[in-house]
Amino acid sequence: MIEVRPSTLADLVAHCGQLPPVRVRAYTGLMDGEIIAIGGVAYLPNGAVLAFLDASDITREKAKLSLYKTAKKVVEDCKRRGVTQINAMPQVDIEAAERFLARLGFRLEDPDKRTFIYDE
Repeated sequence: MIEVRPSTLADLVAHCGQLPPVRVRAYTGLMDGEIIAIGGVAYLPNGAVLAFLDASDITREKAKLSLYKTAKKVVEDCKRRGVTQINAMPQVDIEAAERFLARLGFRLEDPDKRTFIYDE
């Protein structure tokens, strides 16, 4: 069973190896007490909000619904907090990443840079 909870600094350090250099609001996915995914948004110094998701191939395959529901919650949280635009840049080697973003309501902003934007 997958447990999803708000990420702690300890989660971020354990998963990324260091403290994030910017403010982050994220969720951690755990299975049997082990971190299997972390995703959320980073608030950049220039005011931009950047969505991120770090999950293994197996996690993305076996936990699609949990990942989608949590990502939708992140978008809704941002809207409630007054964020008017969320940026995302999917990894080239993850075939389903663009479809995942589109399903969340992101649209392709710059095809050359593969930049997606959510601005409802």
